[in-house]
Amino acid sequence: MNQWLERMDQWKRSNQLLYVQYTLIKKGPQKFFGRLIQINDDQLLFYIDDTKSVMNLNINQIDQIEPHE
Repeated sequence: MNQWLERMDQWKRSNQLLYVQYTLIKKGPQKFFGRLIQINDDQLLFYIDDTKSVMNLNINQIDQIEPHE
């Protein structure tokens, strides 16, 4: 887990555009492109470029996260 936190911190510092897939209980799988702006113990705060909004996700909700190239 510590390795993931280091990688996420690097993405945050470099303002890397990320592809994120996550699951909501009643809506199912969702996805967006955004930038990581804050990392807490088990919460991540993203800025979503397309909608110019922010989203707070629990780490357990995230199915996939990777840099967009």
